[in-house]
Amino acid sequence: MTVGLQEANGHQYYKNWAKLASFHPYADASWVKTKGGVFVLDDDYYRKSGGIFRPVSHYEELIAD
Repeated sequence: MTVGLQEANGHQYYKNWAKLASFHPYADASWVKTKGGVFVLDDDYYRKSGGIFRPVSHYEELIAD
């Protein structure tokens, strides 16, 4: 094996996957979608920690209500 593995089949489990994925704080980043079934994680991904430390405005708005 030449790459690490991570199961990424949210589109198979969640009816509104595209909508859920749009809530990601970096939804438009190149590394959010797979290419040929592989996440290509570049320097931008690591600089931004994959977005795990960013607030997600969709959920922040739900908490504020």
